[in-house]
Amino acid sequence: MMTHWKEIDFHLSSLEYIVKGLDDSVDFLKTQRTLNGWYDGLWLLEEAEPIIGLALLAFQNYINSTIFDLSGSTTNKTAYYQKYTNIPGFDKTAIELIIGLANYHKHRKDDKPHPGTLNILNHFHLDSDKNVDILQSPIIKGYSFINAEMNFFPVVEILSDWRKRLLSE
Repeated sequence: MMTHWKEIDFHLSSLEYIVKGLDDSVDFLKTQRTLNGWYDGLWLLEEAEPIIGLALLAFQNYINSTIFDLSGSTTNKTAYYQKYTNIPGFDKTAIELIIGLANYHKHRKDDKPHPGTLNILNHFHLDSDKNVDILQSPIIKGYSFINAEMNFFPVVEILSDWRKRLLSE
């Protein structure tokens, strides 16, 4: 039996390359905690936050590229974001949260978040203030709902599973 061209995930390998580099960056930051007495968990979070933000942007690109590849358009992308299991305790999916956090990361210094982004942040009780303390960072706290560890390959697995579910519909 021949494979349909839509079954081939053209974006997965490049996402894995990106994630490998970002995981290596976070691993390096984690080693700093053990080597330097002054480098504590707060420093780690401050330096890891933009790395997590970059991972979220890569995930968002993968999600939207997948939607385009499978449907030929991103016009109805929010419907595709909802086609996954809800995060326990919430009525939103990991895909929706990734999109909201990626948009927040891109526009966090704007005057006010986009209403869709704000809706996601509020749903997960995340602070949208520009000057939020690192311990309350929507990027850090929000990512922990998707993956409690500060690594990215488990999210790649979530995205790959989401894509397979879309194909099976």
